[in-house]
Amino acid sequence: MARVGAQDLYRDAEPLISVLMPTYNRAELLRERSVASVLRQTYSRFEIVIVGDACTDHTESLLRDAGDPRIRFYNLPARGKYPEDPYLRWLVAGSAPANEALRLARGRWIAWLDDDEFSADHLEALLAACLDRRWEFAYGVMDMEVEPGTWRRVGSYPPECGRICNASVLYGAHLRFLRYDLNAWRLDEPNDWNLWKRMWGAGVRMGFVDRVVGRHFLEHRPPRTPFSGKTMGGTGR
Repeated sequence: MARVGAQDLYRDAEPLISVLMPTYNRAELLRERSVASVLRQTYSRFEIVIVGDACTDHTESLLRDAGDPRIRFYNLPARGKYPEDPYLRWLVAGSAPANEALRLARGRWIAWLDDDEFSADHLEALLAACLDRRWEFAYGVMDMEVEPGTWRRVGSYPPECGRICNASVLYGAHLRFLRYDLNAWRLDEPNDWNLWKRMWGAGVRMGFVDRVVGRHFLEHRPPRTPFSGKTMGGTGR
């Protein structure tokens, strides 16, 4: 039904793209790295929708000082309800502001970015692939920092866990009824992979762009504890 309602998805050569950014207390990093990389895009018809997970720092004032009307910020009044276990929380952290960002998005297409950065042609390259090949969902290769100063390229087809990055995707906004699942930790799955897996399983027309579309910086991944290795209904791998 969502696809039927989006029959004109490929008619507009320059549609509005909503770049969605869930965040929590990383004001300087957000502005200097992530937002800056969007503002450098070769494709200029975009909006940036940033949703704080009940931020307590100066994120709002720093973004307001940027003075760019394409940037919108909304701060949730309370943080999402995540597991207490650090590893399980890492799997689904940011789901609450991400879902709110989906609700607020105005664009015909949706892209995601958190603490990473886009290549200058990120939006242009992925949108062109979708329009040319009538894909609903495109993703590319990311340079991933696996150790300080050590990078490797991540991205392959078909999509699989660990081979598709959240910041490498672009998809039609008619798919935004598919939301992040705060209970993805029960399957021992990161919330982004859980979402892409459900899209793939539902028959979304996905395609892979074999080129680097951004950089994924080193992140702190908490170790799996004895408890987190025995999730309810999870794989326990």
